[in-house]
Amino acid sequence: MFNLKTKKLSFALLTLILLSSCGGPNLPSSYTSSTPISTSTSISTVSIQKSDFIGNVFQLIVFNLGEQPISTGTGFVFHQDGWFVTNSHVVEQGYSAKAIFEIPNTNEGSFFTNLDINLASHNDVFKDFFIGKISNYSLISNQYYKQFEFTTAYNVGDVTYSVGYPNSSVDLRINKGNISSNLSSIYDKVNSGVVYIGSTSFIAPGSSGGILIDSNKKILGITTIAIYDNNKNFVIGGSVSTFNFINTINSTNTNQFRDFGLFLHPNEKKFILWFRKAITDSKTNKSICEKKDTWKPPTVRCSYTKLEEGSNDNIAFVLEQSYHFWLDFSGGLDSEVNWSNGDKRVIKFSGKYSHERGILDMRFFISYVYKNGRKIALESHNINYSTNINLTLNTYFTPQSFSKPTDAEILYIKETFNTHYIILHNQFNQFA
Repeated sequence: MFNLKTKKLSFALLTLILLSSCGGPNLPSSYTSSTPISTSTSISTVSIQKSDFIGNVFQLIVFNLGEQPISTGTGFVFHQDGWFVTNSHVVEQGYSAKAIFEIPNTNEGSFFTNLDINLASHNDVFKDFFIGKISNYSLISNQYYKQFEFTTAYNVGDVTYSVGYPNSSVDLRINKGNISSNLSSIYDKVNSGVVYIGSTSFIAPGSSGGILIDSNKKILGITTIAIYDNNKNFVIGGSVSTFNFINTINSTNTNQFRDFGLFLHPNEKKFILWFRKAITDSKTNKSICEKKDTWKPPTVRCSYTKLEEGSNDNIAFVLEQSYHFWLDFSGGLDSEVNWSNGDKRVIKFSGKYSHERGILDMRFFISYVYKNGRKIALESHNINYSTNINLTLNTYFTPQSFSKPTDAEILYIKETFNTHYIILHNQFNQFA
């Protein structure tokens, strides 16, 4: 079940819904059947068939940095080298993507061909279009790619067809309708200057980035947003007109394409590269990455551990310290020290990193077991790093089965927290 990413505005009791689907879709490699073309009315005598589009229109699966699917939409290939256009809102949270074509892959025994999207050249959030590149499109281009013409010419009443994957359908759908109005007046309040075309050709979540065509198969726009009445019945679809992006498409060249994830998230470059390496290393057991696919949103934690031996005041110790990083720039460390005299200290510290403000939303736990059996512990969700040691610890509690720390032990805990804050901050800072 997909959660809809929605933007709701009140215009004559209508509801507007952006048409990407968010969630963890089943990738089409697992599909075992396909269904006939779905149309809102019978297809006209003009030859509009699914086979016209299967090499150009694809289902777009967007992944987070942990290689987990987070949303689906539709894309349209407009260049034989695999250049495609879709909506910006489909890919905005993504770090990589796949293009799923309804073309049999006999080598893998699948009804679908899955290709990689690793490059991007343009992202216009305001006009809601994105241009990327399918890296290995050459595998199908010679046999299936077709050249389509874009147009800005249309009239109210003209026949239209929406082509895409409404409701994240398994198969490509074509829906017939008519142009009902130019929606610019409705959208002036939210997207001044962006031209939308209104059509009764059915679209739904998953259609975002698909195409709206006329009866001559010319591209009128990108299907973007659906308008529903109070009973949740489809009323009209809004497509970003070709007028908004045709100049960008015509000026696109191969030198403009950049790494997909780094292009969309330029301020996270070091973090992205580190996380990618950690996930790659995890596949060869060089690090540990745990996928939490059932979490909302799905996420991944990558960890690595350092071992150290040394001595304090001529007492030997063994330190094991693990660092953990999540996709949302949160992280932490777990530390355990065992001294040769029998003392033991455990620390668990976590927080979310901000380039401007350091580590926020911190949680800190420390326990200390003395060789004589005395056990102290302290946990705080209200603790701050400060060079003024008196301002470090605000409130805390002592877990059951542990003794409350003395004033001298509280001072030690404050100093230990400050030390570990700097250690964790430096770990985060490698991504700044």
